[in-house]
Amino acid sequence: MKKKALRTILAVFLFTGIFSITCVPALAADYTHTFPAAEIGYTQPSHDVTFTYTNANNHTFTAAFTGRDAYAFTASPTSRTLNGNGTLSVTVRPISGLPPGAYFATLVCNIPSAPTPTFYIDFYFTVLDKFEVTFVDWNDEVLKTQTVTQGYNATAPASPTRIGYSFTGWDRSFSNITRNLTVRALYSINYYNVTFLDWDDRVIDVQSIAYESGALAPTDPTRTGYTFVGWDEDFSSITDDLTVTALYDPILVNVTPSAYVVKLNGNQNELTVIVTEQYFDGSIKTVSNTFKIDNNAASAYGVGPYKVYVNTKGNVQIRECYILL
Repeated sequence: MKKKALRTILAVFLFTGIFSITCVPALAADYTHTFPAAEIGYTQPSHDVTFTYTNANNHTFTAAFTGRDAYAFTASPTSRTLNGNGTLSVTVRPISGLPPGAYFATLVCNIPSAPTPTFYIDFYFTVLDKFEVTFVDWNDEVLKTQTVTQGYNATAPASPTRIGYSFTGWDRSFSNITRNLTVRALYSINYYNVTFLDWDDRVIDVQSIAYESGALAPTDPTRTGYTFVGWDEDFSSITDDLTVTALYDPILVNVTPSAYVVKLNGNQNELTVIVTEQYFDGSIKTVSNTFKIDNNAASAYGVGPYKVYVNTKGNVQIRECYILL
């Protein structure tokens, strides 16, 4: 009887063996899992913690979260009775609707009668916020508004334009967005060449002038036989490259007066006085005026800028005609 009882005890021992449980895929009992960061309105990700056990005999398994953000995660199942050999998967998910932020908790898996009774698995989850990035022009005109997920980059609009200025970029970085942001366009003022030429196209001066600023006139040029009278273009507000040419009037070289009389009825006559101007460039100009006079009139008459003395004899004869100084 003693030998039979001994064989029975040994058979039970060999059948049941020693209970063991391991956590897969960790090499050790404990490990860390970080869920991929998710945007607001995320679909719940999941991760399975898998255990392989052997020779279980009514071993009780429990799983519960602990730590700062234990409320932010769920585990299923949270308890199970283990028998024989097999695997057990505990599915972990962050809960729905978490606000933006970083979350951390530790899943504690406990089998009191196991050789290694407790496993600790740390879980991390980040919910990304969304921010508004507004691109504005120099005058605060909104060029683009973009909703950007936390940590991502905004995309700039097409380069804006501004008359008289060149776009040079933006006033701040819009990479790795972590807050609402206003980004302003930057410009540099344009400069234009103002070229002053003499009458013969000789360059007198070249100036680089900022947009809508004025150029400075060079010293008045000179030209033999002519008087400088100014420039042919306005250069007080420059908006593009500009060529400005000196203007001259020819010098007056000779002035000749003349006159004639037309006989009218009675003692009245009609006197026409003409002043002929000859200029350095050979051009001729005349100014004239007509007056009613008596017979044998002698007087000074205004003709343009001149005072011309004319003395008439009889009806139509001119005795004297000269310019008064």
